[in-house]
Amino acid sequence: MTIRSATVLAAAALTLAAAEAEAVQRVRLDDGGQAAVVVSRRDLNRIAVEGEAIASVWARKSQAEITPDPDGGDVFVRPRTAQALTLYVRTASGRTYTLLAMPKDVPGETILIGRARALDARPSAAGPRQLPRLERIKRLVRAMAEGDRRYARTPLGREIPLWREARTELVEAWPGELRGEVWRLENASGAEMRLDEREWAAVLDGVQAVAIERHVLAPGEATRVFLVRSLAREEEARDGR
Repeated sequence: MTIRSATVLAAAALTLAAAEAEAVQRVRLDDGGQAAVVVSRRDLNRIAVEGEAIASVWARKSQAEITPDPDGGDVFVRPRTAQALTLYVRTASGRTYTLLAMPKDVPGETILIGRARALDARPSAAGPRQLPRLERIKRLVRAMAEGDRRYARTPLGREIPLWREARTELVEAWPGELRGEVWRLENASGAEMRLDEREWAAVLDGVQAVAIERHVLAPGEATRVFLVRSLAREEEARDGR
């Protein structure tokens, strides 16, 4: 092999390694929207918003190490857990996004958030903020259970592992300050499974309410689970308010 050909092959190998070292996931979200993404368990992961600087990203301290880049307006995240975690993103203009991140044994990822191509003009199922909070939560859960088409929602259909004994899929999200989530949980174990609403608040942040259709599942059986989550409550807890 000549020196020239060896140099070309080395350059090609370096280019390929650089391309593999960082994968880009592009997600398009409305203000208050959410998306499921994959992040590296071992490497730094970059979060950026198209055309705008990130003011803050937060998560449970036990779940992620977060390092802002004030010059570039991006944020770098390294998971501290192998379980799914929630990352809350706020931009300099006040727009907010939620990333449901699943750590995997992959190289560092770049999560690039852009604005949704088309806005869903339908209102939030929770109703106006002037209503009592408990009433808004009840309205949202009822709308999700009935599949009410008058209200905005985003189909997702993404499997996000939360427990070893179950398969959990985030079916759709209902955007808003009070965010609704429809999950499908399947008993993947060989024994009867009894479900408890409190288990969801233990693995996901900002959970305000949980409604489970079936509390007892035989092996292979599944149920829908309706969650109401609040970004505002998580921010208040973080700030000590």
